[in-house]
Amino acid sequence: MANRRADEIQSQIDILINQKKAIEESEIALEDGGERAWADFLHSKQCQANHTDQCGWEYESWERPGYAREEFLKKARSVLAQAKYEGITPKMLLKVVRII
Repeated sequence: MANRRADEIQSQIDILINQKKAIEESEIALEDGGERAWADFLHSKQCQANHTDQCGWEYESWERPGYAREEFLKKARSVLAQAKYEGITPKMLLKVVRII
Protein backbone atom coordinates (compact mmCIF):
# COMPACT_ATOMS: atom_id res chain seq x y z
CA MET A 1 0.00 0.00 0.00
CA ALA A 2 2.77 2.47 0.92
CA ASN A 3 4.66 1.59 -2.27
CA ARG A 4 1.56 2.35 -4.35
CA ARG A 5 1.19 5.73 -2.64
CA ALA A 6 4.86 6.50 -3.28
CA ASP A 7 4.36 5.62 -6.96
CA GLU A 8 1.33 7.94 -7.14
CA ILE A 9 3.31 10.78 -5.57
CA GLN A 10 6.23 10.19 -7.94
CA SER A 11 3.83 10.23 -10.87
CA GLN A 12 2.44 13.59 -9.74
CA ILE A 13 5.98 14.93 -9.30
CA ASP A 14 6.88 13.79 -12.82
CA ILE A 15 3.80 15.55 -14.22
CA LEU A 16 4.73 18.78 -12.42
CA ILE A 17 8.33 18.57 -13.62
CA ASN A 18 7.13 18.16 -17.21
CA GLN A 19 4.73 21.10 -16.82
CA LYS A 20 7.54 23.25 -15.42
CA LYS A 21 9.78 22.31 -18.35
CA ALA A 22 7.04 23.20 -20.85
CA ILE A 23 6.48 26.57 -19.17
CA GLU A 24 10.21 27.33 -19.21
CA GLU A 25 10.47 26.39 -22.89
CA SER A 26 7.46 28.55 -23.70
CA GLU A 27 8.96 31.47 -21.78
CA ILE A 28 12.23 31.16 -23.70
CA ALA A 29 10.37 31.02 -27.02
CA LEU A 30 8.40 34.16 -26.12
CA GLU A 31 11.51 36.04 -25.05
CA ASP A 32 13.27 34.99 -28.26
CA GLY A 33 10.37 36.23 -30.39
CA GLY A 34 9.09 32.87 -31.56
CA GLU A 35 6.06 33.57 -33.74
CA ARG A 36 4.16 30.43 -32.77
CA ALA A 37 4.83 31.00 -29.09
CA TRP A 38 3.51 34.55 -29.44
CA ALA A 39 0.46 33.30 -31.35
CA ASP A 40 -0.26 30.85 -28.51
CA PHE A 41 0.23 33.61 -25.94
CA LEU A 42 -1.96 36.12 -27.77
CA HIS A 43 -4.69 33.53 -28.26
CA SER A 44 -4.68 32.73 -24.54
CA LYS A 45 -4.99 36.45 -23.71
CA GLN A 46 -7.33 37.69 -26.44
CA CYS A 47 -9.67 34.97 -27.64
CA GLN A 48 -13.16 35.44 -26.22
CA ALA A 49 -14.83 32.89 -28.49
CA ASN A 50 -16.50 29.71 -27.35
CA HIS A 51 -13.94 26.97 -27.86
CA THR A 52 -16.57 24.35 -28.51
CA ASP A 53 -18.06 25.78 -31.66
CA GLN A 54 -16.71 29.28 -32.34
CA CYS A 55 -12.92 28.91 -32.23
CA GLY A 56 -11.09 26.05 -33.87
CA TRP A 57 -7.83 26.54 -31.96
CA GLU A 58 -8.05 23.27 -30.07
CA TYR A 59 -9.02 21.34 -33.20
CA GLU A 60 -6.09 22.67 -35.20
CA SER A 61 -2.36 22.05 -34.85
CA TRP A 62 0.75 23.85 -35.99
CA GLU A 63 1.31 21.02 -38.47
CA ARG A 64 -2.16 21.70 -39.91
CA PRO A 65 -3.11 25.21 -38.88
CA GLY A 66 -6.59 26.43 -39.65
CA TYR A 67 -8.23 29.82 -39.54
CA ALA A 68 -7.77 30.48 -35.81
CA ARG A 69 -4.08 29.64 -35.70
CA GLU A 70 -3.36 31.49 -38.94
CA GLU A 71 -5.12 34.62 -37.65
CA PHE A 72 -3.23 34.63 -34.37
CA LEU A 73 0.02 33.93 -36.21
CA LYS A 74 -0.66 37.03 -38.32
CA LYS A 75 -1.30 39.02 -35.12
CA ALA A 76 1.91 37.71 -33.58
CA ARG A 77 3.95 38.63 -36.65
CA SER A 78 2.41 42.10 -36.70
CA VAL A 79 3.01 42.72 -32.99
CA LEU A 80 6.59 41.49 -33.17
CA ALA A 81 7.33 43.53 -36.30
CA GLN A 82 5.89 46.71 -34.78
CA ALA A 83 7.81 46.14 -31.55
CA LYS A 84 11.03 45.63 -33.49
CA TYR A 85 10.38 48.80 -35.49
CA GLU A 86 9.96 50.68 -32.20
CA GLY A 87 13.14 49.18 -30.78
CA ILE A 88 11.30 46.96 -28.30
CA THR A 89 12.68 43.47 -27.76
CA PRO A 90 10.32 40.51 -27.42
CA LYS A 91 11.43 40.15 -23.78
CA MET A 92 10.52 43.79 -23.04
CA LEU A 93 7.25 43.41 -24.93
CA LEU A 94 6.35 40.36 -22.88
CA LYS A 95 6.86 42.31 -19.65
CA VAL A 96 4.63 45.13 -20.87
CA VAL A 97 1.87 42.81 -22.07
CA ARG A 98 1.85 41.00 -18.75
CA ILE A 99 1.46 44.29 -16.92
CA ILE A 100 -1.70 45.10 -18.83
